[in-house]
Amino acid sequence: LLNSTYGTVSQSKDGVHWKIIGTIASRTGKVNERGEGPCEPAVCRLKDRRLMCIYRLDSNLTYGQTWSSDEGKTWTEAVECKGPRSVEPSLVVLKNGTVVLSGGRPGIKLWINGDGTGKEWQEVDINKHRNQFLLKNQKQNHSTTGYTEMVAIDDTHLLYVYDYERTPGRIGVVRVTVEKTGSTKD
Repeated sequence: LLNSTYGTVSQSKDGVHWKIIGTIASRTGKVNERGEGPCEPAVCRLKDRRLMCIYRLDSNLTYGQTWSSDEGKTWTEAVECKGPRSVEPSLVVLKNGTVVLSGGRPGIKLWINGDGTGKEWQEVDINKHRNQFLLKNQKQNHSTTGYTEMVAIDDTHLLYVYDYERTPGRIGVVRVTVEKTGSTKD
């Protein structure tokens, strides 16, 4: 279990008594000293069995990122994500090892890492596609806070969920297909 306030990994055998077993990120280090500092983490297990954590540093800043090869006891020095940025990341690893990351602000984005390492990312502007296909006949462009969540529904499809900032209680859901095409365009 990841404690998002303190950047630690905790473990429990009974769900009542907890022990901190590792620290993912602290406020120290070149990457983590920016903005608010490490918060809003997401953790996934990569195809090579390592854990990867991506976390917010502040609105409009690139995410911080680190990996663990020992079940969260120790973590690599934090690095800056190459491209992905902003608030509350959400991570999904597909059966083929492709890593999908969502987040946003401004807008809502999806980033895809096809080699399963979490190091290089292809960006997809979900806001652009949503506006192009869903809002064709509307003059108003709905804004979002950039908070997103994803869930895999099979080997190549995700449900991507986001909120409407000026409409409390209203959410949007987009079905996303992730396929390797050989192209790096949206």
